[in-house]
Amino acid sequence: MGAHELLLHLRGAGLDLAAEGDRLTVAPRELLTDAMRAAIKMHKPALLEALRPGAEEAAGCAAVGDSVLDDRIVCTDCLHFRPNGMQCRNRWVAGVPRELGADLATKPQRCPGFRAAAARHAH
Repeated sequence: MGAHELLLHLRGAGLDLAAEGDRLTVAPRELLTDAMRAAIKMHKPALLEALRPGAEEAAGCAAVGDSVLDDRIVCTDCLHFRPNGMQCRNRWVAGVPRELGADLATKPQRCPGFRAAAARHAH
């Protein structure tokens, strides 16, 4: 996943991102998962560039509202995802390797084994 896709994913998760010089601010912080933090850290320079005034329009990026209609998910939002080691605990159903890596874990995709992470707090 590139910086633009990550930016759309984070905004779709209810986060506001802003570039302040070489600082990246993300709010509300309580919505950040460990996987999101890792992806932000990995892509920080590209995120800062993507947040530069006019960068999204110049790149021809779709509006955030368009991404909400997309039915793809990312592994980092799944109950079966383990951020330590970037692992999928449901890899046989999902059809992915156990060790996902940051690119696959944050890539929008359709997964038959997906289960929303928010479900783990419902009990």
